Amino acid sequence: MTPSEVVEKQVIAFNGKDLPAFLTLFSDDICVYDMPHAKPKFVGKAAFSEAYAKPFANGGLQAEILSRMVVGNKVVDHERVHGLLPEPYDVVSVYEVHQGQIRTMWFFKSNDVSSPPSGA
Repeated sequence: MTPSEVVEKQVIAFNGKDLPAFLTLFSDDICVYDMPHAKPKFVGKAAFSEAYAKPFANGGLQAEILSRMVVGNKVVDHERVHGLLPEPYDVVSVYEVHQGQIRTMWFFKSNDVSSPPSGA
């Protein structure tokens, strides 16, 4: 599978709230980052699975792909997420695919602002 095909399969599993199918598309050492934070939000498939179990129980949860760009093993999606907050919100999701599985994800939410480095 190409990186784009892997990411598309995870979107389908996400929208179908099929947690077992969703999890097969991620490596055991998955790292998830909420940018601009440098520290991972989740590390490892057990923590990842636990974090997604509750949102998957939400019947209104959907990710709408507005655009996709592929650069090598990186897939960049502009997504509109429905069902987690009262109103849909946009996010840029970057997926790094290695050996047919997503190894790292970075999420950039539309209104997050990074802090300048210390001393700047």
